Amino acid sequence: IEEYFGDGSDKGVSINYVHEDKPLGTLGSVKMVEELENDYVMVMNSDLLTDIDFNGFFQTFIRSGADMAVATTMYEVDVPYGVMEVDNGNFVNALQEKPRYTYYSNAGIYIIKKELLSLVPHNEFYNVTDLMESLIAHDKKLISFPILGYWLDIGKHDDFIKAQEDIKSLVL
Repeated sequence: IEEYFGDGSDKGVSINYVHEDKPLGTLGSVKMVEELENDYVMVMNSDLLTDIDFNGFFQTFIRSGADMAVATTMYEVDVPYGVMEVDNGNFVNALQEKPRYTYYSNAGIYIIKKELLSLVPHNEFYNVTDLMESLIAHDKKLISFPILGYWLDIGKHDDFIKAQEDIKSLVL
């Protein structure tokens, strides 16, 4: 990866690399970076293929005044049966026939105020979701940025094969 991307200057970005002696999680490893020049840090899982609008993501984060932003993907579940709301006394209070539920899934891309890295323990395993839970518990401003375009987690072999086909027609 380092050999291919180098320091990122040919792409107009600055890339820092860290090497872990032990797994530290998505944010534990970021804590290893000695000097961060900017006020914000973007963290992205390495097994993603997406055409997210990174500029729109960052601008939305800045305009919102949030402490952290998480990119999300919409996930819909169709229940093939009628769903009943039943209370403790087994009384049916509501019925919904074959509902569709919409959830927002964590897409593995984050923008974080650099100052929040002070909450990350040094040289300990710490995931970005740990920080998210802490921010929610302390009423900090955590926003969602829906990815409206393409997003695929390629952590599974079948999805990796799919990504190899999809990237041929994807405009990144």
